[in-house]
Amino acid sequence: MSQVVNSYPGYGALDMKMQQVDAQYRPQIEKKVQEIEKIQDQTQAEAEFNKSVAPLLQKENDEINKIAQPMMQAIHNAVESIRVEKKMDVVLDDPYTIRAADANSKIENITNEVISRLKK
Repeated sequence: MSQVVNSYPGYGALDMKMQQVDAQYRPQIEKKVQEIEKIQDQTQAEAEFNKSVAPLLQKENDEINKIAQPMMQAIHNAVESIRVEKKMDVVLDDPYTIRAADANSKIENITNEVISRLKK
């Protein structure tokens, strides 16, 4: 999956936008975390994290997802169309997730096909 994402047309620009979002939120999050680390009471520290850090993390994540979503949808569409064309039952994004397979199972790497389809 990382190979497909890194090969996605325009990924460099998308990555820069995502890094900008991270750069916008990271200092605020780190500052809040440092303040929370000074709180002795664990329950109070967790409450403060949930109140001040979790919403920032969620907002950052939402903004990054908004940037990445069109790319991820295009990748999904390419994978799904190849899966249907090849009559595959399942497509995994990590070959190491296969721990065991039926001896008659056909295992095929479609990474290059996905990349090629995305570049069209």
